[in-house]
Amino acid sequence: MAADGFDQLVQEEELQITPVSGTFDVAAVTAALQRLDFSHAHSATPPVFLIFGDAAHRDSWTAQHARDPGAALPYVLIVHVTPAQIDIGMEIDTDVMPAARRFLEWLTASYDCRLVNSFGTDVTALAKPAA
Repeated sequence: MAADGFDQLVQEEELQITPVSGTFDVAAVTAALQRLDFSHAHSATPPVFLIFGDAAHRDSWTAQHARDPGAALPYVLIVHVTPAQIDIGMEIDTDVMPAARRFLEWLTASYDCRLVNSFGTDVTALAKPAA
């Protein structure tokens, strides 16, 4: 498979995604995140999801978090969802990149949105098919 813009997007450390018009349907976005392999709903309001590379890491962190709720978040795909914005933290290992890509592909196919990286650079064009 040839490299494309989504390959570049999953290399970003952070993305802030806003709808071009309207708002995100939080229930639909949440459902999409729940369908990803090894996802964990970290909090309910506003929704924050942690996406792990495998079940063992997810289950280990979940058990640790139950013992120590103040423990630091792991280095995984972290998605914070609100109607006005979706923030994605991608300080991740390569095993989580396929899930990050699947989510970004679904999101940009489902919504007309603007993507900005941690430097404030608009990277929306990376999510568009090559002409």
